[in-house]
Amino acid sequence: MAGTQAIIGTKLHPPCAREHLVPRPRLLELLDAGLRPGCHLILISAPAGYGKTTLVASWLSGLDNAQAWISLEETENEPARFLAYLAAALVNAAPEFGSYVGSLLASPQLPTAEIVAIELLNAIIPSPSPFFLVLDDYHALTNPYAHDLIRILLQHLPPHFRLLLVTRADPPFPLNRMRVRGEMTEVRMEDLCFTVDEAKEFLKAMGLALRNEAVASCTKRTEGWAAGLQLAALSLQGRNPEETESFLAAFSGSHRYIIDYLADEVLSLQDPGIREFLRRTAVLDRFTPSLCDEVTDRDDSREMLRKIETNNLFLIPLDGEREWFRYHHLFADSMRTEMGKAERAKVHRQAAKWFEGRGDLPEAVKQALAAGEMTEAVRLIRAALPEMFLQSERELATLRSWLESLPDKILLASSDLIAVKAWVQYLAGRPQEAVAFLAGIPAAQRAEMSAYNQGRLLSLEAHIAGHQGDNARAAGLAREALGSFNGKTDPVLRASTLNTLGQSLARLGDMNGAETAFHQACKLTETFPRAFISVVTVACLSRLLELRGRRREAETICRRNYQSLLDGMGRPSAFGGILAVRLGVIAYEADELLEARLLLETGLELRRAISYLDDMQGEEKLALTLDALGEYAAAMETLQAGGRLHASEDDLFTSTVVEAELRRRHGETTAAMRWAEEWRLSPNDSPNMRREPGYLTYLRLLLDMGRPEQASALVERMAAKAEAEGRLNRLIPFRVLQALTLEALGQREKAVAALRRAATLAASEGYVRAFLDQGPAVAPLLPMVRDTAPGFVDRLAAAFNVSKAGPAKSHPQLVEPLTERELELLKLLAEGLSNVEISHRLYISLNTTKWHLKSIFGKLAVGNRIQAVGRAKELGLI
Repeated sequence: MAGTQAIIGTKLHPPCAREHLVPRPRLLELLDAGLRPGCHLILISAPAGYGKTTLVASWLSGLDNAQAWISLEETENEPARFLAYLAAALVNAAPEFGSYVGSLLASPQLPTAEIVAIELLNAIIPSPSPFFLVLDDYHALTNPYAHDLIRILLQHLPPHFRLLLVTRADPPFPLNRMRVRGEMTEVRMEDLCFTVDEAKEFLKAMGLALRNEAVASCTKRTEGWAAGLQLAALSLQGRNPEETESFLAAFSGSHRYIIDYLADEVLSLQDPGIREFLRRTAVLDRFTPSLCDEVTDRDDSREMLRKIETNNLFLIPLDGEREWFRYHHLFADSMRTEMGKAERAKVHRQAAKWFEGRGDLPEAVKQALAAGEMTEAVRLIRAALPEMFLQSERELATLRSWLESLPDKILLASSDLIAVKAWVQYLAGRPQEAVAFLAGIPAAQRAEMSAYNQGRLLSLEAHIAGHQGDNARAAGLAREALGSFNGKTDPVLRASTLNTLGQSLARLGDMNGAETAFHQACKLTETFPRAFISVVTVACLSRLLELRGRRREAETICRRNYQSLLDGMGRPSAFGGILAVRLGVIAYEADELLEARLLLETGLELRRAISYLDDMQGEEKLALTLDALGEYAAAMETLQAGGRLHASEDDLFTSTVVEAELRRRHGETTAAMRWAEEWRLSPNDSPNMRREPGYLTYLRLLLDMGRPEQASALVERMAAKAEAEGRLNRLIPFRVLQALTLEALGQREKAVAALRRAATLAASEGYVRAFLDQGPAVAPLLPMVRDTAPGFVDRLAAAFNVSKAGPAKSHPQLVEPLTERELELLKLLAEGLSNVEISHRLYISLNTTKWHLKSIFGKLAVGNRIQAVGRAKELGLI
């Protein structure tokens, strides 16, 4: 993972096997029981030092299946960091679904545990191969987020998947229930205790040839505790038999006292140079010879580490190259108690310098904070910011933890970090905290900030104002912020501010200004097209173009960028879901219902996975698509699910609008009109742009209830406003409804003129649903405007008379006509293009291509590509 979530590769592998590993077949048999059908969890739970990790690593080495391993630490309590390691481990073990899950974690906001679990399950279920996910040192996780994710996984794991938890404490899961159901295999402390025979072999491997009585005594004193046996063996080395007996006789007490006592005994046998080296390097969680040189002021650390490993002084290699190491946790903890606060701080300062020199700024920040060097931490955080903000916002949790570690005095003295903290709060889904934080910045301090940092705050305030619906203020703040960025290179912040400006201007009716802003933002982000800000910018531009009636241009821009977000299997990345929704909306407008459904369902699923909700347009169009395909119940369920995810008043209005529209279409006029009354809609209203779709439904209701005189002024007012602002995709349905209104009022000539205007605007761009959604009353008027656009009007007539799917070209021998998109694919089939080539040519995913081909084969009653081309030629379709 790039940016602040750098992955330490050695944590994704089990520790290297010990040279003199003692065979323990009885424990391997216990673990083998976890392979039985119905068992999902293998739990290895015991206090520290019982050989849990060694046992699991040894067992897994004898199995031939995919294995993902994560060695956890307290730092993984940051959800973003935990998810990053989870994705990396899955990629390492099984790229075919690990990379897919990893891409879903890229997010402007942290996805919920439930969403991640669902996406992970959806990715692993199709793979039939046995798979193991090992979470070592699971007790290090205390954040409920990780527990919730694992708990959900356990409830729904497929038969071929096993979860291994290696932990010092039982996890907060329903273990009793799993035990009764036979869903869990356990290895506990009493299982892991060494028997006398095992202890004899262990001590022999440590170079001790003790008498049976001494082995039995040592085993009894340590209660079979592996770490205790190892500490005892180290203390016994070089002692004669009499000293061994006296030592073992005095060897008693709780584990804590055993550790303290034996650590002293072991260290007392080492030369002063090794003792000092151990003392200083134990401050570090992990280290290399070079890092040890830095913190010990030596130049022979590699040789020192070789000696320490040879002497079995709790040194654990983390990779096969013997480059990264750590100490046994208990040994390191014991060593750290010997150092004062000032000494530990010095080591952390030196480590921070070392990590910075190697470009690992996140680890350098961590070390500086541990050293209490807040000024240095601020400097390093500033250095890390540019790279971090070019990455996805899923890493905001790490940045937030850094900023929260800084004392208020330090933070408030750093004007740039004040602006960053406010942004972090907002982007992390805590807008109220951001607003409160902004309000708490003293005016005098804000006035002293640089123009650039003031611009950062202005940009954030513009975002907030836009979301609160104060578009005029949002536009003003965005312009002021952009003026503050002169001479600064920050493409992400500039593009984000331009997007805010564009959205605000569009809502204010300034479509030209909005388009200019979006084009400028696209220019800034074109060098990193797969980044979140780039995808959002393209989506904003595409939406505006579609709003202006340039559906085909919007589709082209969207498809080109969407193609860059597909993997080798034609699957979109998580960010691709944002553009998939846009393409689904565009496909719906052209009455390409099957494609719209696939894109919308795919896009919404991916968007939810990264907690990118935007507004409810995606759910709205999916519901309308499902209803047009005859799936009314599924359409209503889609709306209800979307309503639970979106909380704003505008989203609630959209949800209820579409529900009312669907009820109206299915004859529930009274229920639909009740909706209009609850929202207090009136023919005298002048709704804003966001509410216009609701008033389309309201106008249809007025016509359904025989009130064209009430609809007349309202539809004329709304059509005039849409035309004046250049919002042609809204103008088209308004003109169609105006035609129906005039027809109901007996003004046929004016009705035909209004419909002709709508057909003229819609034909070249393929706005089919703008007519179909107004209902069958449009059909009798179509022959009167056929001369305007014969092909387009014929398609509309066929759609009203033949099927809901909307044929582009019909034939009497076809049960169901082919759509415009299906005809495009047929022509490419005739050219001999492969599925992948078709996907690239049309800027659609491989799955979408396959979906269309399946539909084509069904309509033509053929079984393959050659037959499809032949049949199409017979029918004169190509």
